[in-house]
Formats: sequence, C-alpha cells, structure tokens
Amino acid sequence: SFYAERKMWPPVIIGTLAAGMAVPLSLLLVNLGGVRGLVWASVSSMAAYTMVLTFYWFRDRETENRSALLWGLVRSVVAGAAAAGAGWWVANLFQTGASWTVVDALAACVVGGATVALVFAAVAWMMGSEELRSLWTRRDPKAERP
Repeated sequence: SFYAERKMWPPVIIGTLAAGMAVPLSLLLVNLGGVRGLVWASVSSMAAYTMVLTFYWFRDRETENRSALLWGLVRSVVAGAAAAGAGWWVANLFQTGASWTVVDALAACVVGGATVALVFAAVAWMMGSEELRSLWTRRDPKAERP
C-alpha cells in the first residue's frame, strides 16, 4: 500500500528503527537464552515492525478500510495459529529418536509444510476469507481486457 501510494519513506524509516532495535535486543536475549533468545529477538523485532507499520497505515484510512483489515488480521491470526499447531504436531511425528536424521527432517519439512498450508487454507476459508476465495474465482480473461 505504501509503495503503491508512493509513500516509500514510512516503511523504510520504521524498518530501520526496528532493525536498530533488533541488535541490542538480540545481544540481550542471546545472553539470557542462547539460540532461543535470538529467535525471540528476531520475532519480537519483526512483530514490532509489523505493528508500528500497521498503526501508521491506519491513521490515514477510512473506518471501512480499517475494519476490513482488522477482520483480515483476525482471520490470519486464527488460521495461522491453527496451521502452526498442526504443522508442529505433524512434524514431530517424524522424530524417531533423540536427534533428527536428514530423512526425518526432510519428511517433517515437506509434510509439515503441506499440513500448514492446508490447515491455514481450510480455516481461512471457513472464516470467510475474501482473499482466499478470490484465488478460486474463475475470471474470464476477455472480460479483464479494456
């Protein structure tokens, strides 16, 4: 939206601030939690970037656009949580011992990834995702030409 409206600086500035926040946060959380700390620092800085950019986008929008985006976010969060849980569960079925073999990891990635995609699509579809439904709507190529 920002780039389509030729407002390129807000995402650049907000992204730079988020990246600047990520460095000290990463150092702190790596010292506190090792690799898991680094993961949380990365996720936190990306979440902060996304939230600040979203709130910045909201300030110039009409109420109708805001509610459509909020409902879309709710659908995405619910579908994403269901998909992540299902993918995690399926991927863990492939772990046969204390450590993963290459075959286990590859199978978990492929089957877990497919599970994530299918569960996300199913939940989003059941929640009435207009974006997902538009992918399945057949369009007449001749009707789109001027």
